[in-house]
Formats: sequence, C-alpha cells, structure tokens
Amino acid sequence: ELDVEDEYYIDDRTGVLYVLNPTEDYAIMLTGLMMTLNDVDHLTFKRLGFSYGTDDVLSASNSDYIEFIECRFSHMQDYGILLYGDNNKVYGCEFIDIGARAIEMGSGDRATLTLGNSVIENCLFDGFGTVSKSGHSAVNVRGCGIRIAHNEMCNAPHSAIVYSEYIWASNYITIEYNYIHDVVTQASDAGAI
Repeated sequence: ELDVEDEYYIDDRTGVLYVLNPTEDYAIMLTGLMMTLNDVDHLTFKRLGFSYGTDDVLSASNSDYIEFIECRFSHMQDYGILLYGDNNKVYGCEFIDIGARAIEMGSGDRATLTLGNSVIENCLFDGFGTVSKSGHSAVNVRGCGIRIAHNEMCNAPHSAIVYSEYIWASNYITIEYNYIHDVVTQASDAGAI
C-alpha cells in the first residue's frame, strides 16, 4: 500500500513500477539489451527517448527500412544501435553519453557492389566512447552505399567515423558536411575519420 509521496513499488510478476504522486522525473536503468530485431522490415521509431541502459539499445540484423527519426539516446553504458540491413535511416537523432559506439551500421553487399541506401543524417553525437574509450566511434560502418551527412560529432576519446577496407570492409561510403570537433582526445594512433 503506497501512502507517502514518491513511495514506489515494483510488481515482480509484471515488472510494472507504481509511484505515488512523483515530485520529480525518475530514471530506471535497464540491464541487458533493450530490443532485438531479426528479419523485421518497415518499422519506424519517432520522437522516442532511450536512456539509462547497461547494454545496447537495439540490435537489428537482416532488417530493412528501419527508421529512427528525432529520437534521443542517452546515458548508455554500451552501444547505441547496431543496425544491419538495407534502406535504413537514422535522422535527426541525439546520442548523448554513449559508453561505446553510438551507431554501428552494415548495409549493402560489398561483394556485388549492391548499394544499401542507408543514411545517418542531421544527428548530434556528443560524448561517445565514454566507457570503452579505444576504437569506439560515433559511427562505424561497413558494406556498400551508406551516407553519413550533416551530423555533429564531438567530445570523445577516439575517432568520430570509422570505415576501412580491412575489418570494416566498405565501398561507396559518402561522408559529407559533418562538423567534427574535440575528438581523439585520449588516443594518438587515430584521426577524426
């Protein structure tokens, strides 16, 4: 029985949190991966907030036409989103205080040079690689046909954008009009891109 302001109860069976007249916002940290998508197509997340997790927000494999529009990802201990598939879009999102990579994206087929047509655009990445400092960028891409444009990437110990022809094999990656500053603050063998 709740009878005092801000008193709370968590129902063990349902996982529902009950709070009596909260006087302030509450943040609850989730343990484990928030969402997993496998072979899911045509799904849009719009104006949602994902915060305070000990693992990744989303892991999606073989999933096409997945969109994150104007979402906010903050205070994550590990990755933001891992998104593998074609025609995926991350647009107008904010990634604040991400423990490892903010976005890892695989799209297209490098062997056949089939374009994936995926985009990461108009996003803010402020503070990534805050827990796992080395090798964790704002954006890490592999595949063929990915566009990274009009983003701001800042305040990180390592690189902002990573792609290469070795581990993260990539072709036709377009990187344009990004504002990158205050990165590679704790590494010597790295660059902004």
